[in-house]
This record gives sequence, structure tokens and C-alpha cells, in this order.
Amino acid sequence: MIPEECDRLCALGHGIEVTPPAVELLVRQGYHRTLDARPMRGVVERQIQGAVAKALLFGCEGLGTVEVDSRQKHLVLVPQPTRAKTAS
Repeated sequence: MIPEECDRLCALGHGIEVTPPAVELLVRQGYHRTLDARPMRGVVERQIQGAVAKALLFGCEGLGTVEVDSRQKHLVLVPQPTRAKTAS
């Protein structure tokens, strides 16, 4: 589910990479004792899309690494450093 969401966002121009701690958070939040992994798709979509949407609202280009925030409760998109354009 995570690669499909990353591919979908990449097709929209938002190249992202999801770190292992972020995957662990998604798995913890997406698993339910009685429902098993049924809520996983919704959690993956909400958390990853939410991280990208927040970054876009704050002026980021939507390119970067999805990481776990410092409080370990949700995901954030850490922007990639922009490459300086060289004059030719």
C-alpha cells in the first residue's frame, strides 16, 4: 500500500521517500486487534497525503522524505534541499 501511494503521489509530481520509522508508525496505527489490517489503507492514505498536503500549504514543493514527528504521533514531510541552479 505504501509503494502504491508513493507512486500515485510521484505521478502528481510529489516525489517522496518513506523512512523505516514512518513505516513502523503506519503499521502500528493501521493494525486493529479485531479488524486486523483492514484499516491500513485509510491510515496510509491519510497520513502520507496529510504530510504532503501540510508541506504544500507551507510552501514546500512536495519533494522530500516522510518521517515521524518528534512526538511520534504523525508523519511530516521533510523537504529535500533544493539544488542551486548553475549559470551556463
